[in-house]
Amino acid sequence: LALYTDTALTADQSIKEVMRAFDHTQADELAVIDANREVIGILSEAYATRRYAEELDKARRELTGEAG
Repeated sequence: LALYTDTALTADQSIKEVMRAFDHTQADELAVIDANREVIGILSEAYATRRYAEELDKARRELTGEAG
């Protein structure tokens, strides 16, 4: 994490921006910072990817009327 001090995430970034940051840094985890550049959390690429996939699946089920 300390290796990527020039790259941090903010809570208002889109998933596209978040995944681009992970791709650019090749980091497994990145800090999430607030407006004062204070660390408010850590996000792992695995967690972001999993949650995105879950939301896509949920939206697909809602569109197709599948129970889930």
